[in-house]
Amino acid sequence: MGRHDEALPVAEESVRLMDGVPLLRARRTLRTHWRAQCHLVELLWRAGRYAEALQVGDDALMIVDLMVRFYPAYARPFRAELLAYLAQCHRQVDHLEDAAAAADKAVADYRELGEGYPAGTAWALVIRADQLTALGRHSEADAARREASEIYTSLADDDPDQYRESLFHVVRTRTDGLWDVGDRDAAVTLQFGFLPALRTFATADPDTYQPRLANSLAVFAARAGLVGREDALEYADQALAIARRLANDGTHDRLLACCLHNRAVVLKRIGLNTEAAGAAQEAVQVWRRLVETEPAIHETNLADSLALSGTMLYMLDRDEEAAGHLTEAAGILRHHADDPDDAERLADILHDLGVAHSADHRHREAMGESIEYRRRPLTRRNGQAHGHAADQVG
Repeated sequence: MGRHDEALPVAEESVRLMDGVPLLRARRTLRTHWRAQCHLVELLWRAGRYAEALQVGDDALMIVDLMVRFYPAYARPFRAELLAYLAQCHRQVDHLEDAAAAADKAVADYRELGEGYPAGTAWALVIRADQLTALGRHSEADAARREASEIYTSLADDDPDQYRESLFHVVRTRTDGLWDVGDRDAAVTLQFGFLPALRTFATADPDTYQPRLANSLAVFAARAGLVGREDALEYADQALAIARRLANDGTHDRLLACCLHNRAVVLKRIGLNTEAAGAAQEAVQVWRRLVETEPAIHETNLADSLALSGTMLYMLDRDEEAAGHLTEAAGILRHHADDPDDAERLADILHDLGVAHSADHRHREAMGESIEYRRRPLTRRNGQAHGHAADQVG
């Protein structure tokens, strides 16, 4: 890992000194100057100082554009990388159109450089896809991620240690994107096709990829159940077996809770209500332990598993226990009702709670239809951030 926090002040001082060099005697310094500016933009982006990065980047871009005219082979890679970072900075300050335009130019520069820059091209495509997603241009975003995954697959075949991380992230992001826009069959097919590669990754680098394999299997199982695949429970069981093994040392309880919750969702879908209730209640127990130390992160995860447990208990005619779990879940989500997703979940849970209180079994089968599977085990509803695309470039 780079020591970016130490590199940033040094880079800032370097650029400040170069700003004072007279241009008439600065041809060599000028070249060093814009390279230093490009590096500073990256460091400012990593530090979350996006407005400053954009200011430095705009200054650098004027010089780099000129250099590309006279020294294209030398300067174009720097411009492509600079544009990619500027795209991400624009996105962070909600300049979505500017972000997409910069990403398009970065991809174009890498394509112009030809076959010598496949990793850069793939990285820029991933960034472009993120900007297109933010603009709602989902089909174009998926095409960019598909191309990036093809490049990373080829690179990972030759150098798996260098590129498996990038391949993993782009396939996961593409799968999530397909699922989120309603192309569920395509998402499940893509995720299923990537599982053999992920198992290979888990064998080569178990510390990193065994947890990811378990999480991916759990997510695949839940999705497979939702699209009617009959083997969903098989994959949920595989995920849980890995998670239990990893949780023996106490470091993967969040993964265990996620896998238990998703297994309960699968069991509910196929009508095994007693087993689903048991898995959901065990997930609740694990989330409770986690909430004791990190309540802000895990409270809504606990609420979701409480809601699922309450639903399953009601289906088993354990109405009083069901109402208790649903009431607790609603109480947690009331503290997060300013979040639209949590407000929607709260409304669903309150409806289910009303059904449970009234003991109106006509609505029993419709309860819990909004219960979400867990996509990631580490953060709130939509899961852990994927990491910066730039971190995945070798």
